[in-house]
Amino acid sequence: MHYAEVISYFGIRLSSLFLDFGKWSQKSYLVSFDSFRFRVRTASSDRFILHEIFHKKEYGDSFSKNDVVVDLGANIGGFSVYVAPKVKKVYSYEP
Repeated sequence: MHYAEVISYFGIRLSSLFLDFGKWSQKSYLVSFDSFRFRVRTASSDRFILHEIFHKKEYGDSFSKNDVVVDLGANIGGFSVYVAPKVKKVYSYEP
């Protein structure tokens, strides 16, 4: 990595969440979480949010196959993609 120092945000080390600064010259780049690939925007919280959903499991796993999920404010769709295989139907909306 090309960090001169470790960046922290709310006490969480972000050095493992972000790629080197060379990626920041691009408008977006691809990342993989589990078996899913996402195009994340540079200078955004996209990668951090995906890390919370897929690695920290912030939303848990208490979904059943009969649940219908409405994801209002879907951002780039990370939660919708995460929960889709676990539930009956997902409706996503990003205003």
